[in-house]
Amino acid sequence: MYIINFIVSIIAIIIGINIRRNKRNYLIIGYNKLDEKERQLYNEGKPLTTASNIFIISGILLIIGGILAMRSPVPNYLTIVSWGVFILFIFGGTLYINAEYR
Repeated sequence: MYIINFIVSIIAIIIGINIRRNKRNYLIIGYNKLDEKERQLYNEGKPLTTASNIFIISGILLIIGGILAMRSPVPNYLTIVSWGVFILFIFGGTLYINAEYR
């Protein structure tokens, strides 16, 4: 179970770094559906930075959850909690990006 935490956290961190370095606008929900006028209203840097931060921080949270689960007497509980925090953080971050930058 810990290995899955570490693998998914590495993938999330790589996605976050990829968004930040390569300006992956198409990874933001709904950006492809916008007209050219609406795209000009977007400040592309802020949503990309926020999305990148969300993925990097969520990856770090999974790593911390995996480390705590390895050292805990109830490892399955902490693993489930770390996944719950990961999912809530990604979901909340997506809602924040869509609400804040429109």
